[in-house]
Amino acid sequence: MSYDAKQRRLYLAGDQFVDVFEQKDPDHYALLAKIPGSFRAKTGILVPELNRYYLAVPHHETKDAEVRVYEVQP
Repeated sequence: MSYDAKQRRLYLAGDQFVDVFEQKDPDHYALLAKIPGSFRAKTGILVPELNRYYLAVPHHETKDAEVRVYEVQP
């Protein structure tokens, strides 16, 4: 899970998707986007200085492990 304080967004990697939540106030969040991820890809990190979110995708069957890079949208 990663939090972008500047954009007030929370990024959560889970099976098949990266969920992006917008912080409405300290106790309330709203789902902003559900971005396709990959099977068993649950490790991600936000680098706000680069406006990038990196998702580690593990090896699965015939597919090699990889790091996917997503551009953070304003």
